[in-house]
Amino acid sequence: MARRARLAAGRLLGAAASDKPLAILAAATLALCASHGFRAEAPRLFRPGLLAVLAGLMAASRLLETSGLLSRLMGQLAGRGGCGGLAALVAASGLSAAVAMNDAVVFIVAPMAGPLSRAFNVEPALLLAVLVSAVNLGSALTPIGNPQNLLIWHDYGLTLPGFTAAMAPLVAAGLALLAAYACLEGRAAARGKPAPAAPAVGVSAWRAAVALALVAVLAASSALGLHRAAAGLLAVAVVAAVDPAAAMAVSPRTLALLALMIADFSYAGSILGGLLPARGPGGGIRVYLASLLLSQAVSNVPAAAMLAGHTRDWVALAYGVNVGGTLTVQGSLANIIALRLAGESPLRLQRRLAPLAAALVVVGLAALPAGRLAASLLGVWPD
Repeated sequence: MARRARLAAGRLLGAAASDKPLAILAAATLALCASHGFRAEAPRLFRPGLLAVLAGLMAASRLLETSGLLSRLMGQLAGRGGCGGLAALVAASGLSAAVAMNDAVVFIVAPMAGPLSRAFNVEPALLLAVLVSAVNLGSALTPIGNPQNLLIWHDYGLTLPGFTAAMAPLVAAGLALLAAYACLEGRAAARGKPAPAAPAVGVSAWRAAVALALVAVLAASSALGLHRAAAGLLAVAVVAAVDPAAAMAVSPRTLALLALMIADFSYAGSILGGLLPARGPGGGIRVYLASLLLSQAVSNVPAAAMLAGHTRDWVALAYGVNVGGTLTVQGSLANIIALRLAGESPLRLQRRLAPLAAALVVVGLAALPAGRLAASLLGVWPD
């Protein structure tokens, strides 16, 4: 047994040595292990239950993606053509990410951006920026839409309806802005240009049903706080039995990165958390802006890990890290995935994200009071 453990550790260290981000995080974790506080808090910092649920959601989302259901839905909506087709595509991209997680939906919309941009008479980088922003914002609607939401939901012990209601004002206003922007930029498409033909996509109804059932089980397990780790592992096992290739979406590297990232930045937050008081005038705005800016420096998942639990205003924190993921290419992993899939220039994509950035920051600030009110009405706002 000891020999196997040494071999496994050796393989992990070998993989980390050839992977710069993983190597940096592993080195930081080893350095932090010298601290008694880090060692004592390790079970809380690494959040094994959350990671298991996240692994299950990754697998289920990949199965839903490969079922073809979302691809057909988006193709049919885009086939309407004109401004209505663009608006429907933006809405479908966002709302799909609330169920299937943002990274999985990006695998669908990013390859579609090039062909659809020609049909809609919109620049490819612009349509990619709009669709990826819609995916990031739409995933903010539910706690299972992205890793930062799942972390905040777990750490603050929130209810599923309360979380969703609090995020709804941001998502509704943000998706409306993105749809309007796309329509204005592609207004020539609304002037009689033929609608794009919807691609023929096969749909496996039973795979889609299994994936949606697994998402429901994982959400219920997390909401009730029951057997989260077991539910996550069960979801991965079911997906592996149904579609082994889909189960490969649960990358050990990705999980290792998330585990180390969450632990390291959570511990840093426990040291620096006093810098973000949520009490007093403007406290929520400070939390919102701080989490938004920190997301640009370290990406939104580490920002959420660092700040979660160190401010009472979880709504401002959730708004900040989710809006923060839409502002720059490095703000969210989904942006980087989209960039690679679409073969787009980072500078061109960033240039198209920039006009949306200021508007989305303002949208977040404007929607924040409504989100807090919804949280209060549903009993998930601290007294």
